[in-house]
Amino acid sequence: MRIGVLTFHAGPNHGAFLQAASLLASIRQCGHQAEVIDYTHPRLRNSERFRPWIYRRPRRLLFDVVKRLAFREDRKLLARSKRFHSSSSIPTQHYDAIVVGSDVVWNFQNARLGSDPVYAGVFARSFTGKRIAYAPSIGSMRLDYKPTQNIINGIRHFDHLSVRDESSRDWLQNICAVDAVNVVDPTWLPTARGLGAPCRGIGPSDMLIYAPIVEPSAAKAIAECAKKKGLRTVAVGYHQPWCDMNRADIGPLAWPAACRQAACIVSATFHGTLFAIRENKPFVCLATEDMLNKTSHWLKQLGLSNRFVAKASRLDVALDRKIDWVSANELIGEHAERSLRWLTSALEK
Repeated sequence: MRIGVLTFHAGPNHGAFLQAASLLASIRQCGHQAEVIDYTHPRLRNSERFRPWIYRRPRRLLFDVVKRLAFREDRKLLARSKRFHSSSSIPTQHYDAIVVGSDVVWNFQNARLGSDPVYAGVFARSFTGKRIAYAPSIGSMRLDYKPTQNIINGIRHFDHLSVRDESSRDWLQNICAVDAVNVVDPTWLPTARGLGAPCRGIGPSDMLIYAPIVEPSAAKAIAECAKKKGLRTVAVGYHQPWCDMNRADIGPLAWPAACRQAACIVSATFHGTLFAIRENKPFVCLATEDMLNKTSHWLKQLGLSNRFVAKASRLDVALDRKIDWVSANELIGEHAERSLRWLTSALEK
């Protein structure tokens, strides 16, 4: 079959790129032709557009220029359709199935994301193929939020529904009156481990920082913790002026290797946490509301809820807690295999 994948893939975000690439690779492993439908809602596209004139600090500007160049190179390797500037121009009739992919594509409350009904399977052009949802999430959307009836009806017409967390499943049941199965994020599927590129300059003496925003008190605590352990703080993905080093050149394909090679990871994102776990690295999660909404489900499943840090002063204690990686890996493997079977079955039915 010819499969189109609709997800958030185009922004300069390591996790967004890798979940799209991982889902694509898994579908292709099932024997299907697959490509990412290169569409982004205009509102989201505009928010992610590079605006060099807004930068006040040359170092921050240079960081983002280098980062976007790294993403541009990796994006060349992602199988995509031609670019569509509106959802109405997507040639849905060209696909036997459309998989609405992971990430927070069902956060219809977030105006920046566009509240886009296309991710609810509402297409402007006729479509007679299968609608499959693999691991989408409502993210930080309120559980009582009710989008337009058009979106609700679209979700109800999916042939196969899965989500990546319990909150998203609860929302589907309460608002859309449909059920879904819980599956792992595509980056935890078996095929995803084959994706990646080498990463130079990151090693066992480095503490990796992957966080859009770090409050001053947390930054101070992280820096003190790293110094105490004899580690260098290295920021990837987001510029952190307080870190010993900022690595803008590490694109999404090199990011898994960076996680694998580092001593430990401080994360304030969903995928930063998932890759720390996947690579069996000591890690902590900065306990923002957004992180709790997105990440709690899988940390609870794995018995790792104690990795959340609400008070920066407790960061070193949380980082030193031992993790039973044998049990965690066994559980992840079971969930990943079950998720892959679900995806394979959804594509073949």
